[in-house]
Amino acid sequence: MRTVLDLSLQRGERISLFLLAAILPTLLIFVAFSLSPASEEVAGFPISPMPLLVAQAGALLMMSAVTFWIGRWRGGTGSFANSIITLSWLQIVMVAAQVAFLVLELALPFVAAIVGILALMLMLWLVVNFVAELHGFQSLGLVFVGVIGTLFVLSFVLAFLSSILLGI
Repeated sequence: MRTVLDLSLQRGERISLFLLAAILPTLLIFVAFSLSPASEEVAGFPISPMPLLVAQAGALLMMSAVTFWIGRWRGGTGSFANSIITLSWLQIVMVAAQVAFLVLELALPFVAAIVGILALMLMLWLVVNFVAELHGFQSLGLVFVGVIGTLFVLSFVLAFLSSILLGI
């Protein structure tokens, strides 16, 4: 992650990285749903690439902001631009794991569950290390606690907001 941050990407390059990080998973999700004949809609909504892309980009931007704000609140030194680069790069790295999982799910579904768990563990390890590198934190243990705590609080906030806005 330090190598990527040290590239000093220009604004256009950062935007391209962000867009790639939103487009690749969107395409992968769309392909995965397209391969399953029973999944033409999710929760009553038809699956379409554009709304999926908007949701993916919005989630990536929101998580970049949360990573920046909470990291700075805890004494980190990362910038918002570098937060976007960090989470975009994480997303692109995880696309490779998602492709492997998709292929495995089609070929060996019983192995895919184990690989899925390993991919989640890899993602958590990468998040902790990438956030530590972004903000200059020395303690991976404290970053891990911060990531888990943030996910816990965000899930409650999002559940609360969805219950108010969507009546769920």
